[in-house]
Amino acid sequence: MGKKIFVGNLSFDTTSKDLEAMFSQAGTCESVAVITDRATGQSRGFGFVEMSSASEAQKAIAEFNGKDLQGRTLNVSEARETAAATDRRPPQRTTISCAPQSTQKAERCRRDAACLASLHGGLESCAFTTPPHCGQWLTGEFARR
Repeated sequence: MGKKIFVGNLSFDTTSKDLEAMFSQAGTCESVAVITDRATGQSRGFGFVEMSSASEAQKAIAEFNGKDLQGRTLNVSEARETAAATDRRPPQRTTISCAPQSTQKAERCRRDAACLASLHGGLESCAFTTPPHCGQWLTGEFARR
């Protein structure tokens, strides 16, 4: 099993081939990836290199951290595991308002709104309030990931 290395502060012109050429001096590269923006395809200025062994990874970190590549001083360190992207994003909030005419209709409004929110996936929380200045109006806020 290889060891993954984070390589930061890359020039936007640096390619995976450039990284592979550099890091292959320290050992066998199993994989190399420069991370790009999904929308534009432009480099995000960092990448990952996976070496074939932990000792080669440590050698590469020691050798290339602080080294210059295409006019940029590299930041090379052991890659850390991160939480899934969905865990890092704040919940999306949706607000639904209705004006029920009675308590019975207010309860139905709550149920319908909760059902609607759950159909759109990942209902995290649901809260209804009756703002004092709105009389019978109910406002529901749904958070989902």
